[in-house]
Amino acid sequence: MIDHPDSGISGVACACCQFVVFENAEDAIFEICPVCNWQTDTLDKNGYSKLNKSYLTDYKNNIVTKELIEQYSDVFIRRYSPTSLKLKQV
Repeated sequence: MIDHPDSGISGVACACCQFVVFENAEDAIFEICPVCNWQTDTLDKNGYSKLNKSYLTDYKNNIVTKELIEQYSDVFIRRYSPTSLKLKQV
């Protein structure tokens, strides 16, 4: 993805780290993000993930997750605004 302009990249961003890591929503189901290791699934009404055994907000704020996001910031494109890239949220 590095050799493409941001405007030419489309895909699905991880619900946790917001990096574009999946080609489409179908590919994202039950897959593990290569950046933050969040496994895509449905959350309950309180935001709890049974697969990850964690609340999404707690996982996002975990220091290990933040370090992984920082580590991959030069490799993957991150979704900054819905209009900046042609992306879909999982």
